[in-house]
Amino acid sequence: MAGRTISLTLVCLATAIVTAFVIGLVEFIVWSQSLHGPQTPLFEDLQWSQGPGPNPELTRRLLERVPLGSPETKLLFLLDREGFSRGWEPSSAVEHRADLRWSDLACAEDVEVTWKLDPNGRLTALEGDYGPGACL
Repeated sequence: MAGRTISLTLVCLATAIVTAFVIGLVEFIVWSQSLHGPQTPLFEDLQWSQGPGPNPELTRRLLERVPLGSPETKLLFLLDREGFSRGWEPSSAVEHRADLRWSDLACAEDVEVTWKLDPNGRLTALEGDYGPGACL
């Protein structure tokens, strides 16, 4: 009887270990997918900026979706859908900004979108910058 109890205990322990391993593996896969930033058409195959200033490809993609002259609300809807966040800024700000950041174990990546508006709340300028952030 003692041998059977030990065998049953070992089977339960092995089952628990395998279950924990599978759950951990699935969680790791889901977590690692989030390290690569958004997987949306706006960011698909987008390369980092090659120096200071706006990223021409990201700026082109933004303007394709929200042309100059569009209401700011259209841009804000896009940025919200893509996961951008905005810090506090005074209503009198000349330039507006939204940021998106993600990281893996060693480095962070940053996306910044800046825009200007006319007195009617329509876009007069729109640029995007994408590049590496801080690395360990």
